[in-house]
Formats: sequence, structure tokens, C-alpha cells
Amino acid sequence: MAAFPPAQRIKLSGQLQPPGTAPAEVSLSVHQLPAAAQAQEAPTGATDSRTPAVVFCHGFPDLGYSWRHQLGPVAQAGFRVIAPDQRGYGGSSAPEQIEAYGLGQLCGDLAELLDALEIERAVFVGHDWGGFV
Repeated sequence: MAAFPPAQRIKLSGQLQPPGTAPAEVSLSVHQLPAAAQAQEAPTGATDSRTPAVVFCHGFPDLGYSWRHQLGPVAQAGFRVIAPDQRGYGGSSAPEQIEAYGLGQLCGDLAELLDALEIERAVFVGHDWGGFV
């Protein structure tokens, strides 16, 4: 059996932001949408359709708000960023039927979100259940 080298202590810098970035001061807008009833968006003013939007998908049991610390830096990097509340969480609709929470329905919500916001290209960032969706 191969031996692993001894673990080294990780030295933390004490910084809350990555080096070279300023604290994020980004205004968010909230959209009421047919599928994922609420989505936070930090617009950048960039209109180049070749640059994909970045959609942050939260995990269980979380909200789009949980991405608030990531939205600013990613928006400042020139991306349109969106953090929806997924079905059943936060400001979204919460159907009573368990069948309404299948993977097909959850993915369909994200597709409808992109259509409603007229987004042609997107990169998805997920945490926990949001990464699976």
C-alpha cells in the first residue's frame, strides 16, 4: 500500500475575497417568472451574446440567496449572473404533488427561466442538489 505524504497545514490569509478583487457592490433585480417564480439577477450591461450567462443552482435546503457572495465577483468579471429559487424553495411556486418535483420538471424550470430572460447560452454552477439538476 502506498503511503501518502504527511498533511501540511493550510495557511489562511485572513482575506474574505480573492486577491485583487474588491468587495462586491452589485445591485440585484428580482424577476417573477412562470416556472422558477423568483430569480435574482446581477446585470452587467454586457450584451455580447457569445458570452454565456452564469446560472447558479442552489442545493437542499437552500435559496438562490445563498449565492450572494459569488454573484458580485462573477458579474464584475463580465458575466450576466442569475440565481433562481428552485421549485419549492423561497419565492418559487411549491406544488403539493410529489410528482411535480421530478428531475424533468426541475430542468424544465431552468429551461423556461432561460427562455423568459431571453438567454441563448448559459453555464450552470451547482451546489449539492443544484449540481445534480
